[in-house]
Amino acid sequence: SDATHLAVAAENEVGVGQKLTAVNLNGDQEGDGFSTRVFLSILKGFEAQNCATGGHQLEKDGWEQIVALMVLRTNSGMKEALTKLADWLAPVSQILEDCHAETVKQRFSAALARLKTGEMKYKPGTALTLDEISIFPKVNSAIQSYRNTRQSFTNFGTELTNLLSLLAPEVSTSEEPDVSSSSRPSGLKLRGMGMTDMTGASE
Repeated sequence: SDATHLAVAAENEVGVGQKLTAVNLNGDQEGDGFSTRVFLSILKGFEAQNCATGGHQLEKDGWEQIVALMVLRTNSGMKEALTKLADWLAPVSQILEDCHAETVKQRFSAALARLKTGEMKYKPGTALTLDEISIFPKVNSAIQSYRNTRQSFTNFGTELTNLLSLLAPEVSTSEEPDVSSSSRPSGLKLRGMGMTDMTGASE
């Protein structure tokens, strides 16, 4: 067959989506393969796998710019990188809004907000925390996964999900996400012992 894409209509608890999503049948041979695999992996991790990704895109260059800031190994570089990461992942929030997954959107948006506004403590090569929650291992795992999975970015999406899940509070459907200091969940501050600091690895 000469077909390259399959049109899929997603369904969730509010019914069948009105938009069709083009799923690439040829893996990552075309530009939309990256976005689709990462989006679907994140949506699955947040239990919203029935949401259609629509025409939203993630640019690889965006992630590579984020990593370039991280490997500067400076407080200002890391802070800017985390802010850019939140902006880069913003299309996921729109996907969740499009499929009316309000509860999941609240959790995801709270995680993105924490990337931007959380109290950051950074010791290059040793520790990175937001609001006393260690994200150092997860950031390194995401960087490593991207570098090692050029032909399949599903694992990369999973690592991003693992990072965001640490920062996403549980919220009710009737409440707006609260990321104030009084409601932030506590976390163990890991020191990254025995781990390779990928934020300092050379290209």
